[in-house]
Amino acid sequence: GGMLAERFEWQTSFFYAHEEASRDVEVPNLATPELKGVFIFQSTDNTSYGAALNNVYHVNDDLRLNLGGRWIKDQKETLLERYEPSPLSGREATFRGCEGNLDRSFRTTPVEPYDLDQPLFPNNHCADTTRGTMWGAGIDWRPSGGDHLLYAKIDRFGLAP
Repeated sequence: GGMLAERFEWQTSFFYAHEEASRDVEVPNLATPELKGVFIFQSTDNTSYGAALNNVYHVNDDLRLNLGGRWIKDQKETLLERYEPSPLSGREATFRGCEGNLDRSFRTTPVEPYDLDQPLFPNNHCADTTRGTMWGAGIDWRPSGGDHLLYAKIDRFGLAP
């Protein structure tokens, strides 16, 4: 017996996460120390949030049914600039961004670490947004109320741009 409210339980959750970071990496030119090495700059801005709901229905003391779901959205953005002042033959271009070769032009006033070099093409941020839905269902059974638990679960997760 029992009322429906006594047999039914539910739980909700919400989350939010934000990350900002930047990295500067300098790799010295060990083969030819008088030449500059490789410089890499990267900045990252990531945001994630979502919501979830989980429900349990107690059919009786030995049997319960579970059903739940979660919705997630991730937004990721990065800016990457790789500078190699003296690329060897057959290597990548002097300037590279997350979208590829930025080519090279020259400026009139030196700027560290680039000296007179500068990218010819604009260096755009790379960004990606994904959305995901996840759901699950299950059944838990304790035969004769004993110490043994038999259960079956199914979960599904999918991402969409």
